[in-house]
Amino acid sequence: MISATMTWFVNYNGQHMRSSIIVLLYICLCAQIVWGAEVYPLSTEIQVSRAKNIIERAPSGAYLTVGGERAFRAAAMFERITNLLIFDLAPPITRFNEINIKLLRAGSSQHYRHLRWEAELVEWQTVAPNLTADDFQWWQQHVRKMPGYNIVEEFNRYGHSVDYTKYSKIVGKLQSVYPLLKERFNYSEKSLLKHVEWADIASLPVMKRAQLNEQELSWWIMNRRKAGSCVKTFIDHPQQAIDLGLLVDYKGGNYLFDEAAYQRLHTLVMADKVALAQVDLTTEAGLSTAVKMIKDKGEKIGIADLNNLFLKEYMGEEKLRSLLNRILEFGTDESVLLLMNNYTRYACAQFSVYVGFTFGNVKKWPSRVLLNEFIDGFNEEESALLNGRLYYSTDPAPFQSFTH
Repeated sequence: MISATMTWFVNYNGQHMRSSIIVLLYICLCAQIVWGAEVYPLSTEIQVSRAKNIIERAPSGAYLTVGGERAFRAAAMFERITNLLIFDLAPPITRFNEINIKLLRAGSSQHYRHLRWEAELVEWQTVAPNLTADDFQWWQQHVRKMPGYNIVEEFNRYGHSVDYTKYSKIVGKLQSVYPLLKERFNYSEKSLLKHVEWADIASLPVMKRAQLNEQELSWWIMNRRKAGSCVKTFIDHPQQAIDLGLLVDYKGGNYLFDEAAYQRLHTLVMADKVALAQVDLTTEAGLSTAVKMIKDKGEKIGIADLNNLFLKEYMGEEKLRSLLNRILEFGTDESVLLLMNNYTRYACAQFSVYVGFTFGNVKKWPSRVLLNEFIDGFNEEESALLNGRLYYSTDPAPFQSFTH
């Protein structure tokens, strides 16, 4: 998801800005998870590795991307990355990126994983002495506790969905007591799952409660009332009650598991090749600032990963085209524009379709391109065919049916 907030500020980190060779342009313009009024830096994209087919075909150079954690994952898959430049908007995203860059000073992915989820502040400071107690507390609250949409971070840490594990454990216990309570719930197991309260369980002899406790049932009741929760979805659609961690390739291209991918990021960080800035890319001033920064680095763009900024509720196609028109000159005809759109298929998991275009192909686009209609205009079966497709300079622009 991407926040529709468009209030941007310019803020250069002098130390990073002095990095002479880096440019992973991380335009965290909006790529963040929004739940209510809150913003989270953890990605909704559950299989970023599907973009690898596109990423690995790009020429050496700068990587321009959007997203918080997602940006690090995508960048780590680019073997020919030369530079890292990060543009960002929301304070939570900026905070995550600043802290994560410091944690990436850890010498191995195993050490990094320990720092990310288990280590105390004193261990953090052995890697990055300038990390503070405030940084540690913020990380505890926004990353380790995994608020909001958390399934990807659960996969990263545990290899499975915590909600599913709890669900399967509790539903098994409820099924065990169902024969004793079926009359009360009109002989419907689904009715039991949807309406059982602790008073129903407490009415049974202790030895008959299948070791179900009040804390577990409270978690169950809270989540079955929450729209879109795993529990509610699993109750309504039991055929979707699977542990997606057994199916999705969340480890593919993930620097938390792939040591080569981790070392790619680690090397950039240790070479002080990361620059952070906050600009409004929807304005002329913001575009000019970004262009100047890219020009000052003197590196060709390898990938411009602009996620789903083409959607109207985010940047919109017109402003995205303005951005593209300003940055195309800094790449080659073989440089790659990477775009994405989300769709939901299974409970509690959002899947994505990735499609790429070389800059040479982008230059062939008609003046009016309906990217949203093109990328989002296929059913799920057709989207699976489009996923991972790269349109080369020699290919025609694939928009004939979507332009007017």
